[in-house]
Amino acid sequence: MRQTKKEAALLFNEGEISCSNQEIEEVKKFAHRLTHAESQIMLMELERVFSVLGNRKRLMMILLLRHRPMCVCEIAEALEINEPLASHELSVLENSNLVLREKRGKWAFYKINGQSTIAQLLEPVIRRVEEG
Repeated sequence: MRQTKKEAALLFNEGEISCSNQEIEEVKKFAHRLTHAESQIMLMELERVFSVLGNRKRLMMILLLRHRPMCVCEIAEALEINEPLASHELSVLENSNLVLREKRGKWAFYKINGQSTIAQLLEPVIRRVEEG
């Protein structure tokens, strides 16, 4: 059974929001544009970013690296994981441009890539969560 416009009205804070036919048509047009190739590329990139950030170990690594550059062995020890797994997860972060790797002799040190748009967007979110 279809809802009437009045029945579809939603309460938001103290105001009432309803969907007009014009608003519904605008949303349909926007959704249709999402099927175009350019939008598909953007959606794939967003999906990749959220996939990278959807891993708890990688998020923990990002939080650790906010404090200072670290080598793989430090990160592995801090997170109580083996070095190959730490290296793998760090390479995922590096491939996503979230962290930078610097070789120092036989050691690889990682740090947050401050030029990364994703890292710049994450910083205020992390601060907000830390503040409670």
